[in-house]
Amino acid sequence: MTKNYTLCLIFSILILSSGCSNQVVYENYIDLNDNYWAEDNQLEFAFEIQDSGVPYDLSVYIRNGLSYPFYNLYVKYELLDDKKNTVLSSEMKETSLMDPTTGRPLGSGVGDFYNNEMNIFSDFKFQSPGKYSLKINQYMRMDSLPDITAIGLKVAKSED
Repeated sequence: MTKNYTLCLIFSILILSSGCSNQVVYENYIDLNDNYWAEDNQLEFAFEIQDSGVPYDLSVYIRNGLSYPFYNLYVKYELLDDKKNTVLSSEMKETSLMDPTTGRPLGSGVGDFYNNEMNIFSDFKFQSPGKYSLKINQYMRMDSLPDITAIGLKVAKSED
């Protein structure tokens, strides 16, 4: 096991264990092959909502290395109601992974890897209990983005 992989694994375990609470209803990461996110590699996260009477926060996590060539990342997502086969929301979002002036990495990190959180929704109300999914693509000017190592999704009940 390489030193960077070991540090990344330890960091991931710490983040996942510190973020565990009864408010989190879904949390998962998808590791990207060869640390590249291809333009045509649409990632899908399937989750279930049991209590539609409360609002939810949805956040996408981006894990990147220091050699990521841009300061920002554009993604395009679709939130789908799997039962009705309908798109509830679709939008392009941008987040900063590095400070555009200094190039300093943002987010939390260990070694050469950093995690950033992109808020997709705050206080989102699902209309009914059921199965939902979030599909996400990178929307940059490169076919394959280097040094994006994983993308994650967290769905949690909003805190009052």
